[in-house]
Amino acid sequence: MDEPNVNVRPHQDKSGWFVVEIEGQWLAASLNPRGDNLYLTLAPPSEQD
Repeated sequence: MDEPNVNVRPHQDKSGWFVVEIEGQWLAASLNPRGDNLYLTLAPPSEQD
């Protein structure tokens, strides 16, 4: 499977906010803050439990 195409853009209505768009069919497997960073782990749909 190809890597996801990720786009980041400013939020349309909220100053200082951002929208992260991930193209394709992916599942958010985990979302973890670590220090000042935020990690989102993606899995292909076939990996769904």
